[in-house]
Amino acid sequence: MLKADKTKEKNARKTASPEKQRKAPEIVFHQMMKQIETGELKAGQKLPPQSELSKVFGVGMSSVREAINILQVMGYLEVKHGSGTFIKSDAPLSKTLLEKLENDLNQSSPYELFELRELVECQSVKTVALRADSDAINEIKSALATLRNSSNARQSFLESDLQFHLAIPKAIGLKGTAAINRLIFECMHKEYKLAFTTQSTDYRKKAISSAEDIVRYIEKGDAANAVRCMRRHLDLTKYAIINLDVE
Repeated sequence: MLKADKTKEKNARKTASPEKQRKAPEIVFHQMMKQIETGELKAGQKLPPQSELSKVFGVGMSSVREAINILQVMGYLEVKHGSGTFIKSDAPLSKTLLEKLENDLNQSSPYELFELRELVECQSVKTVALRADSDAINEIKSALATLRNSSNARQSFLESDLQFHLAIPKAIGLKGTAAINRLIFECMHKEYKLAFTTQSTDYRKKAISSAEDIVRYIEKGDAANAVRCMRRHLDLTKYAIINLDVE
């Protein structure tokens, strides 16, 4: 049965400032996505009318309509005129499409990958700085602590650096952003020997320092400076690869 996760949203409102709270359509979208993923909403199941969903989630009908439209575009819902809206039984994103995306990224130049990574991660950190509550910030700090502790080992540092970058969007539920981050990272690692950039002790120190700056500004809710520090952090990798900055 479709239901709203009232407790989670109430707790989020207690800890987050108004500009950090999710908008009503996002609340509906994420809760419905969670119930689709966990099987609470089953394939073929018909959704209640939008007026009823509005009462369930405690939001306006326009917010419900927007969330449903997004889920329909993503391929999770199917509207049958005269019958209603149903959970689709087939996967919204085929393996073939994912493989094509990965293949296209693998054929991209390093400069294109750098630009794409900057676009995705700078927007991501901006969003997180505006929305992160205390729990989200603690998750990011935990990933930062792991990054600090791996500074003496190249391969360990590489994996911890990836997990730090994934932790930022994941902390507020941006799973798609985290998946794109991982795919770009893996393409860069495979095609351009990203591990070489971590051979320099000086590089690892600078990367950790800039990561600490990112987290500090996220915690302050300072989106502009969080973006600035993320861009500086990503530039370290860019210049290390271009200049082959290795010991």
